[in-house]
Amino acid sequence: MKKLNKILSIFLAVVMIVSASAVTASAYAAGVGTEASPYQITTAQELQDINNDISAHYILMADIDLSGIDFTPIGNADSGAFSGSFDGNGYTISNLDVFSGKYAGLFGCNEGTVKNVVLENIYVYGTRYVGGVVGENTSVGIIENCRVLSGNVESDGGLNYVNIGGICGYNNGRISGSLSNGADIEASNDEVHVYAGGLVGYSAAALVFENSYN
Repeated sequence: MKKLNKILSIFLAVVMIVSASAVTASAYAAGVGTEASPYQITTAQELQDINNDISAHYILMADIDLSGIDFTPIGNADSGAFSGSFDGNGYTISNLDVFSGKYAGLFGCNEGTVKNVVLENIYVYGTRYVGGVVGENTSVGIIENCRVLSGNVESDGGLNYVNIGGICGYNNGRISGSLSNGADIEASNDEVHVYAGGLVGYSAAALVFENSYN
């Protein structure tokens, strides 16, 4: 009897694992989260849920309207930077609303690849690393061909230097390709330095821009 109970327990455990995997796989329209078969993002909730697996690979397959959503930046250096890849695929994410602290942007902190992102009518507020697309791009982070069409990126305080830009606040990695920013950049702090730029607030690494404008 004990042997039978043990076999049943093992069987139920396997069923639970398989069921959990099925739930994870069905959370997205298609894809398995690999570089060859990225998860396909088609809704606002799926975009926000990237925080549940910040090392996977994603591709946007539809325009997304984030109206009415208090968006939590994807990844941060404190609880885990985004380390996968995200391809905006030329689709537009509109009405991004971020009110955050140290890391603010669609991506708070990036050590993966973020490319082909288009943002429209954004409001991003933060206190240290603030960017429309990425707050902080680390030494292994990559940003390519991103656009912010309109909106506001703001900071008015904080205990440390403020780094704020339309595309990226602070960069120590690679930013290249065609970039553009149409958002207003506003930052002030009476206590510490503010590094502000239309495309990038501050960069500790060399930048290569082509056909870019602010």
